[in-house]
Amino acid sequence: MSPLIPVIILGSGGHALVIWDILESLRQFNVIGFTDPLTPRGTVRTLGKERRPILGDDNVLDEYLAKEENLHVIAGMGPEPEHIRKTAIAKIASFGRERLLTVIHPSTSISASVRLGHGTVIMAGAVVNPNTSIGNHCVVNTGATVDHECEIQDNVFIQPGAHVAGRVVVEEDAIVGIGAGIREKVRIGRRAFVGGGAFVARDIPPGAVVVGVPARVLRYRAEK
Repeated sequence: MSPLIPVIILGSGGHALVIWDILESLRQFNVIGFTDPLTPRGTVRTLGKERRPILGDDNVLDEYLAKEENLHVIAGMGPEPEHIRKTAIAKIASFGRERLLTVIHPSTSISASVRLGHGTVIMAGAVVNPNTSIGNHCVVNTGATVDHECEIQDNVFIQPGAHVAGRVVVEEDAIVGIGAGIREKVRIGRRAFVGGGAFVARDIPPGAVVVGVPARVLRYRAEK
């Protein structure tokens, strides 16, 4: 039997817990702990009978990379606060692609023609259909679907139960909220936020927060 691959998850909240659970189900990985600058070092997180510590802030990664030859890392925080996730992604990207972990729940349906980036997570029950590309550090969350020939750029969050129709482009850092629907051939601009339950029938400009059926612009997200 091959040795388990050691993993550190950046972040220790609910999103990190789900990633940990997926890794446990795959039986190929050993999550040795989490980093979290807001939680005291040594604090323990639990998953059933399993227990793993907070190892410290992100600076401890250099120490563990030096002593764990095959260590892999993955961002385990949600999309907001945006600057925290972006800082974590920049940190782990500096370690090289060979250290970045892509996590796919065994219950997903992903076409063989899908192109997946590094550091991306596809969660339970998600469907990704043919000739779609998913960028780096994306999340296709529980029960979400992405149809044929879509372009999902880097660090996009498609939240639980959202549905993206065919030939849609979702630009970098955008968020598609819980239960939202995106009509075919629509373009979602960079950093746009589609509110939960919204239906998007036309292009959304960069940074726009849209809500409702059909979706309308409520406001714009401030640049950080």
